[in-house]
Amino acid sequence: DPHNETACALQGLSQATRVIQHIDVVVGQGYPFLDDLRRQANACRVPVQVHVQTPHMAELMAEADLAVTSGGGVSWEKCTLGLPSLVTVVGDNQSLIVHELAAAGAQFSLGRAEAISADEYARALDGLDSRLLAAMSAKARGICDGQGTQRVLDHLLKDSG
Repeated sequence: DPHNETACALQGLSQATRVIQHIDVVVGQGYPFLDDLRRQANACRVPVQVHVQTPHMAELMAEADLAVTSGGGVSWEKCTLGLPSLVTVVGDNQSLIVHELAAAGAQFSLGRAEAISADEYARALDGLDSRLLAAMSAKARGICDGQGTQRVLDHLLKDSG
């Protein structure tokens, strides 16, 4: 996150009018703005927990009502969990998957991360309602069931034996 998109997203979430009970922010060990992020989290109007290189990512995602992420490999985990999300593109290699999952209704694409303002994050969050979140969740679950490894293993065992 060399451009500190995390701070912009947190600012947007905190200025949204929607009622938010809690925000979990997850960053990697190399996140260069950690001290600033912690100060920002402490100043938020809602409780914010900052997690650094957490081993509990699966639990955090399973407990979340909404994710705000970039469009990397986490896309498949979100689909498996049926986790609705607001998604940004941080690299050219993410554009296709972000677009296709948004077109399928499994997530909402905000576009290129560097072009998104805090106000846009807030508007996007405020534009979500329970019906849309439920539809996004169902569409996501229909894309990836998380059983691919087992299907490959079953195929390999069937062919070997």
